[in-house]
Amino acid sequence: MSPPLALIVDPDLGGERLRLRLGGGEAEWARPLLEGPPTQPLWVGKRARFVAVEVEEAAAPVAAPGAGTAALVLSAAAARRLFLPPGEGLRVCLRRDPEGLRLGPVIGLLLGDGVSGDPPPLWWIERCLGPCVPVGLVYAFTLRDVDHARAAVRGRLWAAGRLLEPQLLPLPDAVWNREELPDRLRPLAKRLCDGRLFNERLAWSKAEVQAVLDGLPHVPPAVAVRLGRDAARDEAERAAETVAGFVTRHGAAYWKPVYGSKGAGVARLTVEEGELVAAFDTPRDVETAPSAAPADADGAAGMESTATAATEPPPTLRWRGRAAEILRRCSALAPSRAGYLVQAAVRPAVPDRPLDARLALQRDVSGAWRATALWGRIGAPGRITANLSTGAERLAPEALWALLGLDGAAGGRLLRDMEAGLADFAERLGARFGACADLGFDVTFDPDGRWWLIEVNPRHDLTLFRNTTPEVWRAVACTPLEYAATLAGFGGTAG
Repeated sequence: MSPPLALIVDPDLGGERLRLRLGGGEAEWARPLLEGPPTQPLWVGKRARFVAVEVEEAAAPVAAPGAGTAALVLSAAAARRLFLPPGEGLRVCLRRDPEGLRLGPVIGLLLGDGVSGDPPPLWWIERCLGPCVPVGLVYAFTLRDVDHARAAVRGRLWAAGRLLEPQLLPLPDAVWNREELPDRLRPLAKRLCDGRLFNERLAWSKAEVQAVLDGLPHVPPAVAVRLGRDAARDEAERAAETVAGFVTRHGAAYWKPVYGSKGAGVARLTVEEGELVAAFDTPRDVETAPSAAPADADGAAGMESTATAATEPPPTLRWRGRAAEILRRCSALAPSRAGYLVQAAVRPAVPDRPLDARLALQRDVSGAWRATALWGRIGAPGRITANLSTGAERLAPEALWALLGLDGAAGGRLLRDMEAGLADFAERLGARFGACADLGFDVTFDPDGRWWLIEVNPRHDLTLFRNTTPEVWRAVACTPLEYAATLAGFGGTAG
């Protein structure tokens, strides 16, 4: 089938000149592109690279389905000048700018600065690029890969199911950031694509998120505390008094580091007979045998430490004692210099089993927030969190609705309500943390079927949705690329 646009190398014009045949006859979509002088510049990638192109009308009409992609056939010389892969197979779009014709979009997936920390492993690059089925050029790169002198990027393409070797590619029209950048380098990343960058900050403190959303519907109350190993005694006592009072008021609460810990160190806090009780899903390398803790140095009562028998999934460990000592042990299990968030527990929808859901909320081609994917998790009986590593079971949306006592129609209404509420949260968080277009929200549910926010993940793993339906997988993998194409001026062309 003929593509709607055909860029054909005319050998009579020389190595770096192209002939562009557009439409013909009744192909109205091509008419704006035929305006202008016979020979025009053809730009790609932030208008940094161009070749001269002769534009002519095709002798016969050419159909233009959808957005109107083009099959690009370049000579080796033209490919070198534009920093594009030579040969065929690249699907691109064409639009008119005041400066001439423009190919695109060129979208970069930014994987860090390439200097601090370890370089991105190949499996992570493949994970970022593997889902991409865009129109345009999509590549992975780090800031270290930018060649400012040549106005190009040494990036890596994903083609035919494999990762290609680094090659010179055009500067990006838009950038989807996938790794946290040092503060000093964010302005450089934004200048690289004229500010068309999203998810610019990825290390969000749970305490900062709570400060932005505190008091809104569907947001449980929470309090932030700092409690390091070297905290002074009076500081630790004040923190313990704050936490114990908060737990007493709300009946139960969750203790967690303010930065992501993949479930490690998350404890459920309650108060029994004036003593603080902490229970958490035990990592496999923690001793779980019952023991009696000795009295502390100043003669305070010792702690009760009990654990369930070793089973699959891993057991739950339970500590009870003076609040200051319990919190000291909790903080030692998952040290966090930035502090901890104590979040009021929500009455569980399923008795004695933690239940939550991950919802992918992404900006679509119009810039509106859209829920593109949802899956649930239910923990084993007696667990603290619905973590897959501690025996949680993955749930399709239909199974999640059934556990909540909802039919498909009621589940759809709940999903739309979550989408609307979380879109409001996303707008508020974007104003605080910078432009974002891809967020993962963890929510839980109460016995009345109401949803409640647990946390926000600005760097969530899209491959968690790989085993859903093909339609859902495509939506969650490509929607941010469609938004990036819109930022680049090629709205509706990705996917």
